Amino acid sequence: FRHLTPLGTMHWASLLAIILIAAGPSPLWAKELCPSKAQHFLNIGQLSTKGVHLLLERAIKIKEKTKSKTQLYVPFEGKMLGMIFTKPSLRTRASFESGFHRLGGGTSFFTPADIALGKREAIKDVARVMSRFYDAIVARVHEHKHLEELACFSEVPVVNALSNYNHPLQIMSDLLTIVEHFNTPDTLLKGKKWVYIGDCNNMVTSMLYLAARTPFTLGIACPKTLDPPDAEVLKVAQEANISTIIVSNEPRDVIEGADIVYADVWTSMGFKEQQEERLSHFKGWTIDSAMMARSGKNSTIFMHCLPAERGREVTDEVMESSQSVVFHQAENRMHMQMAILWQLLKGKAKIIH
Repeated sequence: FRHLTPLGTMHWASLLAIILIAAGPSPLWAKELCPSKAQHFLNIGQLSTKGVHLLLERAIKIKEKTKSKTQLYVPFEGKMLGMIFTKPSLRTRASFESGFHRLGGGTSFFTPADIALGKREAIKDVARVMSRFYDAIVARVHEHKHLEELACFSEVPVVNALSNYNHPLQIMSDLLTIVEHFNTPDTLLKGKKWVYIGDCNNMVTSMLYLAARTPFTLGIACPKTLDPPDAEVLKVAQEANISTIIVSNEPRDVIEGADIVYADVWTSMGFKEQQEERLSHFKGWTIDSAMMARSGKNSTIFMHCLPAERGREVTDEVMESSQSVVFHQAENRMHMQMAILWQLLKGKAKIIH
């Protein structure tokens, strides 16, 4: 069912309702349920391989023009971006507001106090109203189903700035950072080994979707006492048969030969009340200089989506080392996000397949 709609996995209640009405699967469901004709970016799995390359090329161009002091580049002049955040963020808000303003546009930011998404007002009503005021909508939400419903009824592009399901902007921005660091604009990640050590959360889901679009080796280490990677997305990545996927319950099983070592907080937003219990699953998992050395490569880089809890998932020493590219990585959020908006608002080539 995921592949019958450009919006990803539908809410089971909606699926059941469609089955009862239509009495069987039909490609018309998506059109009837989701009247939106706009192109949305909700997960990397929507991208074609060509789309991945186009976004990288556009991000590099936008970065060059944004950092140039000799030319004015305002492709979003006269455009307005509406931002709905049910989860707080430093980098996501700062990168969207700074980036869109730099490129000539304007932004509005809404917190849960402004829009109680799905509570004070129906999500489909919010989508229709905001479509009248804005040229694109960015949403950072707890529940992915809310994002999908927003996109279903929005007449303008909706961009996923994070959900409990996945985090496509982060991983696409990370791809830009890796390509820049290793100078591989043509081959991207081919021949590289990207290792993730930590909680198998929404970051891992987006990494797996990327592994189904461009070849590389993806090593994933998550504690066996916590949830494994999303089984459905893991299957998608494996069946694409273009990347090597290694899943283990121990960092030592995946880190050898790593070109990129990646970490995230062990307790994400939404699990803070379980923090002490969750931390017990990660004893010996802190990425320190000794663990980095196990890659066997002096060229291995360290990445983190931030915010980092120094002393837990990574040591201060590694964060401040020459191997760390975390702040370069943070900056690239702005450039890749502007590339995605540019492609949705102005690009002639289709990036969503």
